[in-house]
Amino acid sequence: MARIDSPSKHPAIKQVMRLLVWHDPVLHHHIKHEFCGVCDDRHKQDSRLFSHSFHRRDNVICWARNAFRELSHAQIAGICLHEIGHQMTGPMPGATEYESEKAADLAVLREFGIEIIYAKPRLIQTVDLDQIQKAMLERR
Repeated sequence: MARIDSPSKHPAIKQVMRLLVWHDPVLHHHIKHEFCGVCDDRHKQDSRLFSHSFHRRDNVICWARNAFRELSHAQIAGICLHEIGHQMTGPMPGATEYESEKAADLAVLREFGIEIIYAKPRLIQTVDLDQIQKAMLERR
């Protein structure tokens, strides 16, 4: 894939954000995607970490630059939806990491009807891209 200067320009993220327009135009308007040096550093330490939320501002989803070199569209869409799930649930002080991660995935399933799966070998969040298209058609 050609080098991109902003995560929001990636086709998989554009597809997810189009779904969000149909679902929640206000949330869609507020969510921003940005490259993040902290995310780049965390990815170097753990090869399955490509994105996180609540680091800069509540509405920013941070991305490691390598996500767009290493991952498939289905994985980028899965991670994007997972992070949007975190945006929907908000910060969860006192929750374990497992509880917070599970809550984000359940929010996506409940709101969009899209199941996030964790694809082996690296257990990266992944979605069936057809499910996104189907969810968009059902919202119209």
